[in-house]
Amino acid sequence: MSPLSNGKLGFIDIEQMSEGLLPLFTHLQNPDFGAVAAAMGLWGHTVAKADELEAAVGEWLAQPGPALLNVKAESMTLVMPPTIEFGPAYGMALYSARAVLGGQTHNLIEMIRENI
Repeated sequence: MSPLSNGKLGFIDIEQMSEGLLPLFTHLQNPDFGAVAAAMGLWGHTVAKADELEAAVGEWLAQPGPALLNVKAESMTLVMPPTIEFGPAYGMALYSARAVLGGQTHNLIEMIRENI
């Protein structure tokens, strides 16, 4: 198994924003899942840098038994579908306005910076 760890409930965060809402109750304090797996006797490893990912995936796939590769991602990285419908695009515009008016401009700027 290979979880993508971004320190929050990312898809819920995106769904809330695409509905024009400010995200609530989505930030998490996660342990190092690679270290947890190793402590349980499994092969476990955590990757936090893109240049380490390819080698780590090769090592993970080569394991003869259960293995967990924990992949750290930036918290504001968006997973984008191949096409964008009007509803979610409108919702993101509404979220952006609410974030600015609600004093959360730094979150909006961080999201833009990480995804452009």
